[in-house]
Amino acid sequence: MGLRATDHADPAAAAMIGATFACVEAALASWVFDDEARPLAELLDRAMNAVCRVNDE
Repeated sequence: MGLRATDHADPAAAAMIGATFACVEAALASWVFDDEARPLAELLDRAMNAVCRVNDE
C-alpha cells in the first residue's frame, strides 16, 4: 500500500480495515440468513469481490 507505520494522516489503512470488517459482517449476515447453506468462505469472497469491483471502476 505504500504507507509508513507513522503516517497517521493517511486514511487508506483505516479505510481498508473498515472495508474488510464490513465484508466479514455482510458475509456472516448472509450466511446466517441462508441457514448456513453456502460456505462462509464463498460468501466472504463474493463480498470482497464486490468491494474490489467498485474500486476498479
